[in-house]
Amino acid sequence: MLKNIIKIVSLSIILFTLTGCNSNYMSLNDMAIVSSIIIDKKDDQYITHIEIYKEEKSENKSKKESYFVKGKAKHIKDAIDNASLLVGKNLYMVHLNAIILSKSAIDNNMEIVFNYLSRRIQLNSNYYILVTDNVENLLKSKDEDNPILGEKIKNLTEFSSNNGAIYKYDFLEKLNNYLNPRIDVVLNKINTKDKNIKIHEAYYFNENKIKGTLNQEEVKLTSLFKNDNNIFLDFDIDNKYYILKIDESNTKYDLKNGITIKINAIANLDSVHSDYDLTKKSTITKMNKHAEISLERRYKDLFNKLKNSKSDILTINDYIYRIKGYQKYDFFNENINIEINLTISKKGLMQNTIGGYTNGQEK
Repeated sequence: MLKNIIKIVSLSIILFTLTGCNSNYMSLNDMAIVSSIIIDKKDDQYITHIEIYKEEKSENKSKKESYFVKGKAKHIKDAIDNASLLVGKNLYMVHLNAIILSKSAIDNNMEIVFNYLSRRIQLNSNYYILVTDNVENLLKSKDEDNPILGEKIKNLTEFSSNNGAIYKYDFLEKLNNYLNPRIDVVLNKINTKDKNIKIHEAYYFNENKIKGTLNQEEVKLTSLFKNDNNIFLDFDIDNKYYILKIDESNTKYDLKNGITIKINAIANLDSVHSDYDLTKKSTITKMNKHAEISLERRYKDLFNKLKNSKSDILTINDYIYRIKGYQKYDFFNENINIEINLTISKKGLMQNTIGGYTNGQEK
């Protein structure tokens, strides 16, 4: 089954590349441009909400808006087709920004959803795929500043991911993870309240099933593990906070005797409590050591959480298999040692402007 999906995806990409945007010889005026698709499931029926761009023109002005059409059927394809009948035009999905799935649509149904999406050669591969707890609230979350829901979700996703707060991925990356039997999938979660949207948590899976939620700190830890940068982490010593911004990181494995994972990182101080005396090297050294110990503890907690759920979103088993060619050690059954080697950079703005130290010597 999975091999067939891979073949379909490969063929789809080739066909899309060869045909290009003008392959069906149809004017954009004859097509409905889709910004987002919301897929829900209730009582064994898929319900799709398709967001269509609408441009309102008046004298010397043009205003972008959108509207939703709704379809319902036993299969996703038929639900989308039924919705498109209400538009009276062919759907144009090259500019698709996001596909949002309800929990009921994706939980225990991932194979069905990914199988359908992988077969749609008219879709671009750069849209984001997310999960929401409340479809009705999401449908009401457009506002004057963000009249297009798909664009709003895309902009929020890219802004948050560029600041290390959530995962950044497109559909093809998620599909590749899904097709790999040694990797479990993570999908960003949309939280809605009134018309506000927050994307700062994620659902993690084991095979087809949602196993739990990662909070924002856990999402940042997984991003750091994958060597994403520009991540902001909070720490405190005796209720005096400080925030580090991770500028560089590198994760290495030692498989000689069990599994030891070493994360080397360089960070800058982003903000600190006023009681910290940054003119002393001992203060920076204390912060550095405290952050290392704190991160090691946090990773151990995260590992235990994922082990209990049998979810390897960190791709540890896949890495071991690719290096060793066999599964001598296993993420779920081995005691994993984690070592953090953190360096608070001397080039940080705060040390240079307040005093700090140079070449290891206090000023």
